[in-house]
Amino acid sequence: MKRKNKKILALLLSVTVIGGIATSCSNNKYKDLGNEYVYGVDFDTELSVTTNNEKELTSDSNAYYYMGLRYSYLTAIDKETGRYTVLCNKPDCLHDKETDETKTLDCNAFFRGMMKKVYYFNNKIYVLADSLDKKDITKFDIYKLHEVNPDGSGHEDILTFKQIPISSVVHRGYLYISFTDYMRDSEGYSEEEKKDLKYGVYRYDLSNPSKEREVIFEQKGKYGKVRYLNAIGNKIYMDNQNEEEENTMIYDIKKDKTYKRKENYTYTVRQNDRLINLNYKETTIKVTDFDDNIIDEIPIGKSGVPYCNDEIIAIDNINEYGDNFFDKGDKEAKRTITFYDKDYNKIQDVDINNHTLPVLGMDEKYLFFYSFDEENSTLGDLCILDLSKLGTEEFKPEVYIHYDGDKNPPGIVTSVY
Repeated sequence: MKRKNKKILALLLSVTVIGGIATSCSNNKYKDLGNEYVYGVDFDTELSVTTNNEKELTSDSNAYYYMGLRYSYLTAIDKETGRYTVLCNKPDCLHDKETDETKTLDCNAFFRGMMKKVYYFNNKIYVLADSLDKKDITKFDIYKLHEVNPDGSGHEDILTFKQIPISSVVHRGYLYISFTDYMRDSEGYSEEEKKDLKYGVYRYDLSNPSKEREVIFEQKGKYGKVRYLNAIGNKIYMDNQNEEEENTMIYDIKKDKTYKRKENYTYTVRQNDRLINLNYKETTIKVTDFDDNIIDEIPIGKSGVPYCNDEIIAIDNINEYGDNFFDKGDKEAKRTITFYDKDYNKIQDVDINNHTLPVLGMDEKYLFFYSFDEENSTLGDLCILDLSKLGTEEFKPEVYIHYDGDKNPPGIVTSVY
């Protein structure tokens, strides 16, 4: 069920400086939106990988925007027809049909590297990827944020980073991004060296990218990083890890304040006006409000990673599967997604064959994941579970976009539609 848009409130003209680690929210017209989900403005947690920092799929009302596991072209997939279009506006470019690897670098929709992330905000597509130096294609140490119109026009590099991003989200007009100065194991730094090093989370204004970044959270002299960012409503969740502690730090956009979360949860997703929280390998969902007050505790009988589209909850047993298959040598172990209705009543189990490749998210139509079938050479296909078939025998994995690695160079796919 598609969420309803909420009107953006009037632009705040004054600046209020509130205590805490964060700096001011100057001129943030999204500051008073509250915790209701605002379509096209909020970070789309539905189409995000809950287990790590991958963000390879986003959408607007008409299309999915995709940059896949082995696929380097920003592509729009029509939601009605399933047909895809590479978002490059060069008239003579062959895009993903180009077989000359030197020419692929000239395609406006081509982004290289394994750490590509794609976001949608305010009728723009944003791609975070390592930059392309045609004079030295071995360079991977500079990253850029690219802005693109949904029709492929207006491609612009708006931010450049000289550090490798750890995690990032685009939410309510800003890019939140984490970096760390630490590039070696902890033992590789003396206590004196650590004094001059830091890690943290920083914010960039997408309406004014040249503006100086704001510090949201920062730690100096401690070996660590913020390894995962999430954004729900008025809050930015920061998975903080250093040599002394692991916790979740929260930045409250409205209050302009950073503080430690009451409880640490491994996974947090939105379910309408509440949060679903699960801890690693635990089998009880803790349902909370947006201030982390517990509303209910739901035993679900299995551990896993949660995904939610408001009406349906999916639990992925990726951690249990990894332990059984790899650590315990159980070759009969199954990678299973279990589906529940919004009241946590179990509907159906579905086996997917992709080992420990991630689920990419679940919207109102599909749950997306990658295939892993070496025997049939389908490694890297974008697959779906069609939620309109939930509860029937036809609810099985289907190929949505096929990666044809035998016929095309790396980074080229063909559609099955």
